[in-house]
Amino acid sequence: MTIFSEQIYMKFFDFHIKAEFFFLLLLIVRCVKINIIVPLHFQISMDIKEKIGLRLRDLRKEKGLSQEKFAFECNLDRTYITSIELGKRNVSIVNIEKIAEALNISVEEFFNSTLFQSS
Repeated sequence: MTIFSEQIYMKFFDFHIKAEFFFLLLLIVRCVKINIIVPLHFQISMDIKEKIGLRLRDLRKEKGLSQEKFAFECNLDRTYITSIELGKRNVSIVNIEKIAEALNISVEEFFNSTLFQSS
């Protein structure tokens, strides 16, 4: 292979890997939206910030609250709630307590989820 054809092959290979990852991600999102449990070997590991954000979003939606109404209930800014749900914030325990109180649950109940079980 020439250098030029190797470069084309590498660009194709890189695109192919990205396309496979995007397809897998799309499949996971669709499964979550229709409440299908994704097999363990397809689950993507998350850090604690992402787990807290996902748990918050699930609980907030269960209560039927918008981010704006929920932020008002917590006495926190809406953009802060958004960034927590996106896994971009390192949430203090004080704010986790405010969030749990706004959801009418204990902090223990907030963390009582399979998301927080160690593997």
